[in-house]
Amino acid sequence: MGALLAALVATGATAQFTQQGSKLVGGGAIGPAHQGYSVAISADATTIIAGGSYDDAKIGAAWVFAAPCVPPAIMAQPRGGTVLGGQSVTLSVIAAGFAPLAYQWYQGGPGDTSIPVGGDTSTFTTPPLLALTSFWVRVANPCGHTDSAAAIVNVGPRARRRLRAW
Repeated sequence: MGALLAALVATGATAQFTQQGSKLVGGGAIGPAHQGYSVAISADATTIIAGGSYDDAKIGAAWVFAAPCVPPAIMAQPRGGTVLGGQSVTLSVIAAGFAPLAYQWYQGGPGDTSIPVGGDTSTFTTPPLLALTSFWVRVANPCGHTDSAAAIVNVGPRARRRLRAW
Protein backbone atom coordinates (compact mmCIF):
# COMPACT_ATOMS: atom_id res chain seq x y z
CA MET A 1 0.00 0.00 0.00
CA GLY A 2 1.49 3.36 -1.05
CA ALA A 3 1.39 6.54 0.99
CA LEU A 4 -0.44 9.70 -0.04
CA LEU A 5 1.74 12.28 -1.73
CA ALA A 6 -0.55 15.26 -1.05
CA ALA A 7 -3.66 16.15 0.91
CA LEU A 8 -7.03 17.12 -0.53
CA VAL A 9 -9.75 19.13 1.18
CA ALA A 10 -13.30 17.98 0.57
CA THR A 11 -16.73 18.80 1.95
CA GLY A 12 -19.87 16.73 1.98
CA ALA A 13 -21.64 13.98 3.82
CA THR A 14 -21.71 10.19 3.60
CA ALA A 15 -20.27 8.94 0.31
CA GLN A 16 -20.67 12.21 -1.63
CA PHE A 17 -17.72 14.56 -1.22
CA THR A 18 -16.63 17.51 -3.34
CA GLN A 19 -12.99 18.59 -3.58
CA GLN A 20 -12.44 22.18 -2.46
CA GLY A 21 -9.58 23.93 -4.24
CA SER A 22 -6.40 22.25 -5.41
CA LYS A 23 -4.18 19.72 -3.66
CA LEU A 24 -2.38 20.94 -0.56
CA VAL A 25 1.26 20.50 -1.46
CA GLY A 26 3.91 22.02 0.79
CA GLY A 27 7.12 23.46 -0.56
CA GLY A 28 10.62 22.58 0.51
CA ALA A 29 10.22 18.80 0.53
CA ILE A 30 13.48 16.89 0.23
CA GLY A 31 12.91 13.67 -1.66
CA PRO A 32 9.61 11.75 -1.59
CA ALA A 33 7.96 13.26 1.50
CA HIS A 34 4.74 11.22 1.44
CA GLN A 35 2.99 14.39 2.46
CA GLY A 36 -0.52 13.80 3.74
CA TYR A 37 0.31 10.47 5.38
CA SER A 38 -0.80 12.08 8.66
CA VAL A 39 -3.29 14.96 8.76
CA ALA A 40 -4.72 17.11 11.55
CA ILE A 41 -7.61 19.54 11.07
CA SER A 42 -8.51 22.35 13.47
CA ALA A 43 -11.94 22.31 15.12
CA ASP A 44 -13.14 25.22 12.97
CA ALA A 45 -11.70 23.56 9.82
CA THR A 46 -9.61 26.61 8.90
CA THR A 47 -6.19 25.07 9.51
CA ILE A 48 -4.72 21.78 8.32
CA ILE A 49 -1.38 20.24 9.25
CA ALA A 50 -0.17 17.57 6.85
CA GLY A 51 2.71 15.38 7.90
CA GLY A 52 5.28 13.80 5.63
CA SER A 53 7.08 11.04 7.46
CA TYR A 54 9.59 10.38 4.66
CA ASP A 55 10.76 13.94 4.09
CA ASP A 56 14.52 14.60 4.35
CA ALA A 57 15.65 10.96 4.45
CA LYS A 58 12.85 9.88 6.82
CA ILE A 59 13.44 12.69 9.36
CA GLY A 60 9.91 13.86 8.54
CA ALA A 61 8.25 17.25 8.29
CA ALA A 62 4.90 18.94 8.65
CA TRP A 63 3.23 21.59 6.51
CA VAL A 64 0.61 24.01 7.81
CA PHE A 65 -2.17 25.19 5.50
CA ALA A 66 -4.44 27.99 6.72
CA ALA A 67 -7.57 29.29 5.04
CA PRO A 68 -7.40 32.97 4.16
CA CYS A 69 -9.07 35.19 6.72
CA VAL A 70 -12.01 37.04 5.16
CA PRO A 71 -14.72 39.25 6.65
CA PRO A 72 -18.22 37.78 6.92
CA ALA A 73 -20.67 37.90 4.03
CA ILE A 74 -24.34 38.81 4.33
CA MET A 75 -26.40 36.12 2.64
CA ALA A 76 -29.86 37.63 3.34
CA GLN A 77 -30.37 41.32 4.11
CA PRO A 78 -32.76 42.46 6.86
CA ARG A 79 -36.14 43.38 5.39
CA GLY A 80 -38.29 46.28 6.45
CA GLY A 81 -42.01 46.54 6.07
CA THR A 82 -45.01 48.38 7.43
CA VAL A 83 -46.45 48.19 10.93
CA LEU A 84 -49.25 50.02 12.69
CA GLY A 85 -48.22 52.83 15.01
CA GLY A 86 -47.11 51.50 18.39
CA GLN A 87 -46.16 48.06 17.07
CA SER A 88 -42.75 46.39 16.98
CA VAL A 89 -41.16 44.37 14.21
CA THR A 90 -38.47 41.70 14.31
CA LEU A 91 -35.67 42.09 11.78
CA SER A 92 -33.18 39.36 10.90
CA VAL A 93 -30.02 38.89 8.89
CA ILE A 94 -28.32 35.75 7.62
CA ALA A 95 -24.53 35.91 7.51
CA ALA A 96 -21.75 33.45 6.80
CA GLY A 97 -18.05 33.49 7.49
CA PHE A 98 -15.35 32.39 9.87
CA ALA A 99 -16.59 32.08 13.45
CA PRO A 100 -17.24 33.66 15.76
CA LEU A 101 -19.68 36.06 14.14
CA ALA A 102 -20.71 39.12 16.15
CA TYR A 103 -23.77 41.27 15.43
CA GLN A 104 -24.47 44.90 16.31
CA TRP A 105 -27.74 46.54 15.25
CA TYR A 106 -28.06 50.29 14.68
CA GLN A 107 -30.85 52.76 14.04
CA GLY A 108 -30.30 55.03 11.03
CA GLY A 109 -28.57 54.56 7.71
CA PRO A 110 -25.77 52.07 7.01
CA GLY A 111 -22.46 53.24 8.43
CA ASP A 112 -24.08 55.54 11.02
CA THR A 113 -22.97 53.98 14.32
CA SER A 114 -24.27 56.79 16.54
CA ILE A 115 -27.39 54.89 17.73
CA PRO A 116 -26.63 51.25 18.65
CA VAL A 117 -29.87 49.45 19.45
CA GLY A 118 -29.51 45.67 19.43
CA GLY A 119 -27.47 43.00 21.09
CA ASP A 120 -25.19 40.32 19.71
CA THR A 121 -27.74 38.28 17.78
CA SER A 122 -28.82 37.83 14.17
CA THR A 123 -32.32 39.11 15.01
CA PHE A 124 -33.50 42.39 16.51
CA THR A 125 -36.96 43.32 17.77
CA THR A 126 -37.59 47.04 17.58
CA PRO A 127 -39.25 49.00 20.34
CA PRO A 128 -42.82 50.17 19.57
CA LEU A 129 -42.52 52.46 16.55
CA LEU A 130 -44.38 55.72 15.97
CA ALA A 131 -42.64 57.01 12.83
CA LEU A 132 -40.73 55.74 9.80
CA THR A 133 -37.41 54.34 11.03
CA SER A 134 -34.51 52.46 9.45
CA PHE A 135 -32.21 49.87 11.01
CA TRP A 136 -29.09 48.05 9.86
CA VAL A 137 -26.64 45.54 11.30
CA ARG A 138 -22.85 45.23 11.31
CA VAL A 139 -21.65 41.62 11.20
CA ALA A 140 -18.06 41.13 12.34
CA ASN A 141 -15.53 38.36 12.82
CA PRO A 142 -11.79 38.37 13.60
CA CYS A 143 -11.09 39.19 9.92
CA GLY A 144 -13.22 42.34 9.60
CA HIS A 145 -16.84 43.42 9.27
CA THR A 146 -19.62 43.86 6.72
CA ASP A 147 -22.56 46.25 6.96
CA SER A 148 -26.07 45.33 5.85
CA ALA A 149 -28.39 47.48 3.80
CA ALA A 150 -30.96 49.53 5.69
CA ALA A 151 -34.25 47.90 6.60
CA ILE A 152 -36.84 50.69 6.40
CA VAL A 153 -39.90 50.24 8.59
CA ASN A 154 -42.91 52.34 7.60
CA VAL A 155 -45.44 53.13 10.30
CA GLY A 156 -49.12 53.38 9.48
CA PRO A 157 -51.82 55.01 11.61
CA ARG A 158 -52.54 53.53 14.99
CA ALA A 159 -55.44 51.15 15.18
CA ARG A 160 -58.46 52.95 16.58
CA ARG A 161 -60.58 51.48 19.30
CA ARG A 162 -64.28 51.79 18.97
CA LEU A 163 -66.18 52.46 22.10
CA ARG A 164 -69.77 51.35 22.28
CA ALA A 165 -72.37 53.24 24.13
CA TRP A 166 -74.78 50.98 26.01
